[in-house]
This record gives sequence, structure tokens and C-alpha cells, in this order.
Amino acid sequence: MRLGAAIDGFLQYLEGNGCSVHTVRSYLSDLRSLLCFYGGNRTPVDRIAPAHLSKFLTSPCALVGPTGRPRSPGALNRLRAVLRSFFRWLHETGHIRSNPACALRVRSLRPTPPVVVDRHEERRLLETMRRSDDALAHRDRVMVEVLSGTGIRIGELVGLDVGDVNLRAALLTIRAKGGVPEARHLNRRLVRSLRTYLRRRKRLEPSSNALFVGRSGRRLTARHFARRLRGWLTEACVDPRITPHTFRHTLATRLLGATGNLRLVQRALGHRRIDTTSRYAQLPDEALATALEAI
Repeated sequence: MRLGAAIDGFLQYLEGNGCSVHTVRSYLSDLRSLLCFYGGNRTPVDRIAPAHLSKFLTSPCALVGPTGRPRSPGALNRLRAVLRSFFRWLHETGHIRSNPACALRVRSLRPTPPVVVDRHEERRLLETMRRSDDALAHRDRVMVEVLSGTGIRIGELVGLDVGDVNLRAALLTIRAKGGVPEARHLNRRLVRSLRTYLRRRKRLEPSSNALFVGRSGRRLTARHFARRLRGWLTEACVDPRITPHTFRHTLATRLLGATGNLRLVQRALGHRRIDTTSRYAQLPDEALATALEAI
């Protein structure tokens, strides 16, 4: 089997096992680096040896990311993990006799605290949106409030239908990773915001059951909302590093700070494993210094 065909088969395997679109896209990006190293799709996978992978991991194809910037230690770690998964699949499916990636080691890296939204900046962003009477500005503000108040992912947000909102029970039904339906609690502020939005949504003349629609009446896409958010960040003079996913990090960090309960944060985010949630337990140096002074 040629390398290009093997990668296509592996990505189909990931999709068939319920991996998200973002996960499949991430794997494809890393495996394209391997294609770059071999100069195309025609290399037989059964001729790839451990020494070749070692040479690849020290080559510019591996050390430089798709954007042209050097890969971080975390990105290189992920690349090794992708290679291990890819060649393990090839070995288990009988495409290769031995696994050339079995000796690759994934380093244990200390997770860094994620970027979060400052409360003052969040208020400034929402106030900037609130000053506009446009129906789309109101929609964008409610979307930010839902991201901030529930911690759901952008794909889960734009995938919501009107029927997924239960204001009486204060619940939101999302399709989480793998398409599994999960419920998220809505606080009183979000219930009020969504009730108002559902009344004003009619101005957008929706042509589908999508909760959040564009001017055409069709479901809003994640890319379109991210572009709209960047515009609002610029207008509000707020940290441009903020993305829709930043609000998920923000909720987790604030919830952990308020409760000290990592299991509660895990449940709020819908993480299957507690070690995924543990990155939010990484305190910045100034927080540690303050705590030591209080002893």
C-alpha cells in the first residue's frame, strides 16, 4: 500500500470510529508532514523503517509547522503520538509486518494554563455588542453568552436547533463529540437571554430549525461566527488571541476557582477523562506566590 492511500484509509477509520471533524483534520495536518518528507504519495508503507522516522522527526518537514513557524514541544509530542497511532493501525490491519513507530516515545509535558478571557474585557466585549440595535449583533452577543456560560464548543453551538433549548427546565441539549446528546445547565441569565433571542430571531426570517442563523436565514457556520467575533474583538479593543474556544477555557478556570472541584469541572465540560481536565489545575506563579504568603 502506498503512503497516500494508507493515510486516506486511516482517516476513514478515524471517522468511522466517531472522531470529530477537528480531530481528523488535525491528524491529516500532521500526516501531511510525513508526505512532505517522502516527497509524495507513492512511497510503499512497508518500506518505512524506524531510522526513517527518526530522520523525519529531525527534518524541517517535522520541525516546522504548516504555518511556517517552528513546532512547539507540545506539537512535536502530538506528531509522535499521531505516528504511533497511524503505524499501529497499519500493523493491526496487516498492511505492514512490523511497526516502525513502536519505539517512539511521547514525552510527558507539563500542561500550560490556557488563555482565558479577563472579566473586564468580557464585559467590554458584550457592552460593545449591546450598543448595536442590529439583530445580528444581538445574535452574536447571545452566542458569546452561551459559550461563556456553558463552556460548549463552537461546533456544538452552531449545531444547536431551536428544539434543543428547554427554557422551562433550564437545559440545553448538545451533540457532543461522536454525536452523543448531552444536557448542559442554563443559569438564569442565559435563560433570559435565550428567551429574548428566540423572540427576536424571527427578524432574521429563519429558513431552518437552526437556533443561530445568518442573514440568509440558514444555519450559521463556525467559521462565519469566528470571523464575526474577531471583528467585535477589534471594535471593543479586546485581546485578539480570544477565540470561541477561549470561552470554554474561561468557564473551566472560573468554575475551578469558585469550587475547587476538578470533578465538577470535568462534568461541566463533558470530559471523559479527568486528566484532560487537569490542565485547568495549573496555577500561575503569581497565584502560588499569593497562596504561600497567606500561610
